[in-house]
Amino acid sequence: MKKEAEIINLAEHIQNNMPIESGNFDQSTRLSLTPEANLSSRIWAFGIDLMFVFFLNYCVYSAYAVGLEFLFPTLSNAAKLELLGGSLGLNIGVFMVSFWTYFFYSTFVMSGKTLGKKIFGLSIISEDFVLNHQEMTYKLSLKQCAQRATGYLVCYFSFGTFFVFNFASEDKRGLSDYLSGTRTVDDQWLHSTLEHRRYSAEVIRIDVRSLDKVA
Repeated sequence: MKKEAEIINLAEHIQNNMPIESGNFDQSTRLSLTPEANLSSRIWAFGIDLMFVFFLNYCVYSAYAVGLEFLFPTLSNAAKLELLGGSLGLNIGVFMVSFWTYFFYSTFVMSGKTLGKKIFGLSIISEDFVLNHQEMTYKLSLKQCAQRATGYLVCYFSFGTFFVFNFASEDKRGLSDYLSGTRTVDDQWLHSTLEHRRYSAEVIRIDVRSLDKVA
C-alpha cells in the first residue's frame, strides 16, 4: 500500500492542475541544517583530553622506568635517574608522540570522538556531511584523523596561538578542522540531521502510462 501511495498519476495532476509535492520540510528542520559552535563544550572537552594525554605520557615513563629496573638491576640509582630524566629533546619527543597518538587513535577508533568529546556529547564529522544535504556518510577517514591530530599538535606547540581560529572564524572552526576538512558538532544535532535525511524525503514515481489517456 505504501508503494502504491508513492506512485504519482501524472495525468490526474495535469487535468486537475495539481502541484506535485516531494515531501514536507518544515522551517524548524531547515534551521537545524547549520550546526551550532558549542565552543564552551569544546574547550572543556579539550581540557579533559589534555589530562588524558598527560596521563598517557606518565604511563609511558612509568613503563620505561619499570623496563630499566628489570633489564638493568645492577645500575645505581643515580644512573637510573639520569636515564629517566633524559634530554629535553627526548622528553619533548615522547610527549609529542603521546599527544599525536592519543588524538589520532581515539578519533579513528571511536568514530570521531575523543574521551573528552564523548563526555560532553560532541562528535567530529566530515565537512562534506554539512555542505552536502544528501550526504549520509559523516565518519572520518584515516587521513582526516591523522591531519586533525597534526593540527592539534601544531596548536599546542604554538602556545595556543592557533586556537584563535575557533573564535575568529565565522563558522567557529579551528586549525585542525581546516587542515582535515572536519567539523565538531553536537551529538543531538547529528542524530536529528541523520534522522531527517533518512525519513523526510518521499520517493516519488510517476505513472507514465496514464499519459496515453490524456493524449
